[in-house]
Amino acid sequence: MAARFEIYRTQDGGVEQLRLRPGENRVRVLPGRQFRLQDSNLDAEQLRVLQVDSDLVIENVPLDGDAGTASVILEGYYRICSASDQCAVTAGGDETVSIPDAAEGAGGAVLLADVNTKPLGALNDGTFVLYDPKFEAPILPVLGDVPTKPLLYGLGGAAVLGLAAAGGGGGGGGDGQAPQGNISLTLKSATYFNTRFPVLNGTAEPGSEVQVRIDTDGDQHANVTYTTKADENGNWAVDLKTATPSSGTLPATGLSDTNSLEVVGSNKGVQSTLPLTTLHFDDTPPASAEVASVAGDNIITAPEKAAGVAISGTAEANGSVELKLGTLTRLVAVDANGNWSTTLQADDLPTADGSYTLSATAIDAAGNRAPEVTSKVIMNTTGTAAIIGTISEDGYVNAKEAAAPVKVMGTAAPNSKVALWLTDEKNPLAEVQADANGKWEAGVPLPAGLADGKHVLSVTTTNAQGNTATSKAEFTLDKTPPAPAANLKLEGNDTTITSLEAKNGVSLSGTGEAGTKVTVSIGGGKTQTATVGANGGWKVEFKEGDLPMPGQGNSTNTAFNVVLQDKAGNDSAVATQNVTLQGPLRPLSTPLISTIAGDDIINAAEAQGAVSVSGIADAGSKVTVTLGSSTDTVTAGINGTWTAQLTNLSKVPDGSYDVTAVATQPGRANSVAAAHKITLDKTAPGQPTNIKTNGGDTTISADEAKTGKITFTGDTPTGAQNADTVTVTWNGVSKPGTVTNGKWSVDFDSVPPVPAGQASVPANVTVQAHDKAGNNSTIATQAITVQNSALPSSAPTIDPVTADNVVNKAESGAVTITGTAAPGASMLVKVDTWTAPQGIVADAKGKWSVQNIDMGNFADSPTHTVTAIATSPGGTASSPETHTFSVDKTPPRLSIIDRANVGVITPEEAKGDVPFTVSSSDPTNAEHRNDVTLTATWNGKPIPMTHTGGLPTYWKGTIPAAEIPKVPDNGTAKGALVVTSTDKAGNATEISQDVTIQGAPAVTRQTTVNGKIANDDVINAVEANRVEVSGTAEPNSDIRVLVPGSSSKIAGNARAGADGFWKTILNFTAEPDGPKTIEATATLPGSTSTSVGTHGVTLARSLPAKPTNLQFDGHASKVITAAEAADGGVTVSGDAAPGSTVQVKLGATTLPANVDAAGHFSATLPVPAVTPGGTQPYSVTVTVADAAGNTPQSWAERIEVQGSALKPATPVPASVTTAAVTHATPDADADAAGGAAAQPATPTAPVAAPAPDAAAQPATPPTAQPSALGIAAGDTLGKSLATAKALPSHQGSRLSLNELLDQGETLSLPGEASSAGSNAATSAAGSAAGTGTAPAAAAATDVATAVDSGATALSSTATVNTLLGTQQPWETTHPAL
Repeated sequence: MAARFEIYRTQDGGVEQLRLRPGENRVRVLPGRQFRLQDSNLDAEQLRVLQVDSDLVIENVPLDGDAGTASVILEGYYRICSASDQCAVTAGGDETVSIPDAAEGAGGAVLLADVNTKPLGALNDGTFVLYDPKFEAPILPVLGDVPTKPLLYGLGGAAVLGLAAAGGGGGGGGDGQAPQGNISLTLKSATYFNTRFPVLNGTAEPGSEVQVRIDTDGDQHANVTYTTKADENGNWAVDLKTATPSSGTLPATGLSDTNSLEVVGSNKGVQSTLPLTTLHFDDTPPASAEVASVAGDNIITAPEKAAGVAISGTAEANGSVELKLGTLTRLVAVDANGNWSTTLQADDLPTADGSYTLSATAIDAAGNRAPEVTSKVIMNTTGTAAIIGTISEDGYVNAKEAAAPVKVMGTAAPNSKVALWLTDEKNPLAEVQADANGKWEAGVPLPAGLADGKHVLSVTTTNAQGNTATSKAEFTLDKTPPAPAANLKLEGNDTTITSLEAKNGVSLSGTGEAGTKVTVSIGGGKTQTATVGANGGWKVEFKEGDLPMPGQGNSTNTAFNVVLQDKAGNDSAVATQNVTLQGPLRPLSTPLISTIAGDDIINAAEAQGAVSVSGIADAGSKVTVTLGSSTDTVTAGINGTWTAQLTNLSKVPDGSYDVTAVATQPGRANSVAAAHKITLDKTAPGQPTNIKTNGGDTTISADEAKTGKITFTGDTPTGAQNADTVTVTWNGVSKPGTVTNGKWSVDFDSVPPVPAGQASVPANVTVQAHDKAGNNSTIATQAITVQNSALPSSAPTIDPVTADNVVNKAESGAVTITGTAAPGASMLVKVDTWTAPQGIVADAKGKWSVQNIDMGNFADSPTHTVTAIATSPGGTASSPETHTFSVDKTPPRLSIIDRANVGVITPEEAKGDVPFTVSSSDPTNAEHRNDVTLTATWNGKPIPMTHTGGLPTYWKGTIPAAEIPKVPDNGTAKGALVVTSTDKAGNATEISQDVTIQGAPAVTRQTTVNGKIANDDVINAVEANRVEVSGTAEPNSDIRVLVPGSSSKIAGNARAGADGFWKTILNFTAEPDGPKTIEATATLPGSTSTSVGTHGVTLARSLPAKPTNLQFDGHASKVITAAEAADGGVTVSGDAAPGSTVQVKLGATTLPANVDAAGHFSATLPVPAVTPGGTQPYSVTVTVADAAGNTPQSWAERIEVQGSALKPATPVPASVTTAAVTHATPDADADAAGGAAAQPATPTAPVAAPAPDAAAQPATPPTAQPSALGIAAGDTLGKSLATAKALPSHQGSRLSLNELLDQGETLSLPGEASSAGSNAATSAAGSAAGTGTAPAAAAATDVATAVDSGATALSSTATVNTLLGTQQPWETTHPAL
């Protein structure tokens, strides 16, 4: 099923259907309408529903098959529809569903738009968006050459339409067509105006230039053009009243009745053009609108008000009607049939009951307003009074209505009796009864003889209770018809309407009673209406298609019938205007035009007079012939022939033209114009120049005159003044010649005679040029001299012998001597005494030659002579002509003089340019022996030679380094040097020298560095300042010896001998110790190759370092107990540098130590005897020698060896005090310097020696007992944790008291709590006393006393100084240490 558009009328429920066609489908919107787009295949999302000004546009409606798409334009949608009359637009849905239900979304219908929601906008992908004033549609790209319609912008700046390439559109020209181009462009203003100076406006892309071109006279050319720019919102406007044209002029009276308008927009080089639009001027008011009775009786009741009241009528088609009722003003569109309608809702109607005036004013498309028509409308929504609504529907009773009962309608109380009367209430004119709704209608016969004028009709109603009510209504009785229309006149003041006039529109005007309605009809045509104006005038217009025009070549006699109708509806008598309708005329045949001026080219001479143009046309027709501004009209004869004369063509510019001929004849349409192409060429060719005779001169020699054959040549201008032929006149004879590329040549067979004894006579030759058009140039004249042929022959000429007039050795074998003489002259030629063979004759051009003369035996000489005598045919011998030349067959001398071995280029020489010098001179030219020229090539390429002077002359050349071949080392390459010396005669001597280019010598032998440097590849301090390095390399090579990366830049140089051996001395004294690489590089002079040898050494200049971790019997303490001394001696151990040799000396014993790979050493030495109970200091000397052989270094450490312990002394009572033992402070400085242990002072009183092993082995009681220091087995005694943790891990846990002397730490005995009141002495006594829990010793008890006392109590704390007197070692196994 094809797509259709359904229009639903809400007043009566009727449905109209519009079958859609491709392109635009316009529907004028009327009030009370709803719309549905119905198609079984419709996809609503494909549509674009948008607003363009007051129109609603639906785009992309699919049609059946390949019909494409359609668009529907609802004209005036947003102007006509109101909030109460929303004019809903839907798409698709079930066809069984009514349009009103579809508007509510029933049956699957899609709501496209209504007045409240505004239309939907469309994105360029086809999806819908709700209307938004800020929404801007995307600019669609132009694809290929398809003219894409532009974006249009409507009210509020909202994006309104992105038109696609196919389908219709709501923008574009006045007829809705899209512009031809790629930018947005529209015409928004109307095309009908009631002013001749309207404002034209539209839209374009912002910033675009808009040209408005108007043709006011119908010649299809713009009379006036206005140029403006679109503002930032895309709007443009041209006010014809105030705007200044950019070209042309608008007539002072403004627009014509019909005008053609073209609008062109351009922006950034892109242009669009709207289709031609016709602008119409129309200042004739339309006929007044007709308004049907409102609600049938002009009374609006409460139910009628609630349901909405329709107001309708007729007016001029395609115009509008302005309605006013109460406070409401509404503009209603008139459709193409002249009908209009709108519905007033309750909110639109007056609120209060009463009588109101309803006015209607018709407005045509140009904006002209008809006289207002009014009627009374009564609002009766609350009362039950008797009311007369309408009398004869409009309050006027005309003659026709008065002849029958007059229709009167009104309201009253339901079911009441109604009586109507004029003057006698007792005798009513009519009686009726109101219906259940209070409505009543009566036919009231008017009394016979009732005069025209205003009358009052009364109504009395009586209800069932007998109550009565009376009201009155006024009406006008008018039975008098208006006078017939007068002064009828057709536009053009004739009574014939041609087909062209009918197409452009024809108006009929006249006069009549002011305010009457004019109806003009014509049989078979369209009826037009108008209203007689206040001045009594009226006019109607019949547009194209309104008149019943006959076919081509036919005419019809008919008439316009004019009827005037007054306000009451009385019709006047018919006024008639006879008219002849003339169909399109049968056109005349196209004339034929014959050849003009014989060749269709008109030259200057022809243009000066009248040029005849002939041809054939329809017999008796007028033929108008035109060429440029020249025109002539003639009449074709009975046989159809005609001849016109075109004059004043001399004023027409040269060029190519069409001669046109148009035939006209009354009653026939003009013929199609015939066109005949001609060329107008009045430009004469230029005057000939450069006129010459034989040999290119202006003299005919005696020899030429004898032959009688003369050729003249010359030139003619090219370009605009070019010539095609020439006429040459000579000796009374004229001959034509053809011009080719501006050159011509003409031959003649005669010359003027020369009187006897006279040497020559003058003569003239004339030349005139002609072009194809027949134009002639100015005649050119050239004077010519003719010589007497009987005079002696002219002397010949002799050309130089060879190009330089010098015969060299190469040329001497075959020399040619040439010259000129009179054509045909016989030549006698001699060289010195040699005579050329006979038969030498000058050719037609006067050229002669003697060839292949062997001058090999001619002596070298600067002077040899050629003699020539010419004898012309019929003439006598000329005077002799001589010419001298030189012979030089001896080549110059040439030698290379400055290189001892010119054939060799060494590597060093090849690094730069290689110069050479040559000597050369001309031995045959003593005066100019330096006149030689030298050239040289190297391997075929020229190289420069410079003259340096001297006798013989010297020249310097240079072989560029860039041109010397690159040769590999130890290789060779060949070059060729060629030097040529040429003397002035052209003799040449050449030297060719083969040159050998030597490559640089290559280093081929591997360079080595001999090992065992410094005997062991280790360099010590003694050896470092002079280290001999040697090796082998390329014989006679240069050796560069380096230590890469050395901070002191160690380097040495050497020269390898013939056997390749080399050596040098290096100094390592400034270099830090460590492994080093010695690198030797061998090079040869001129060579880029090298050979590198390396060898690694170790630099060890540092003296041996003092051993670390020095221990004695496995501990750092320098006190050796008796037990340690007795177990095999003292073991001295420590760490030295790996590879070192260590000797240890104790007393008189020196032993080598055992040293492992890591440098750890140890040696056990016997201990000298020590007095029991005493100590003996000894010096232990450690000597270290490193692997490099540096000077050995020794260090001495002082140790103390204890003797065996004495037996314990008898305990001393607590009250007895022994003398304190005073110990010397260890010599810290001595220990630091030499390591010798400090010697304690000798005791001031003898002390009993302890038991031999008392210090090391405490007694073992049956049960665990404290040691001599009061420490039970398994307990520990040591420094505080902070001090102990600082000891190196390898020192072990055995420390002598001496080593703790400076610590000042408090020693703790685990497991015992210190007595609160004990002091240091007490603590010391307790520590030394032994076992037991006896009370602490007295505070004054000293150490010795404490040690020897039998106190059993033991304090848990003691300072190091307190324990010093015991001189006993201590050991801790505390887990924290």
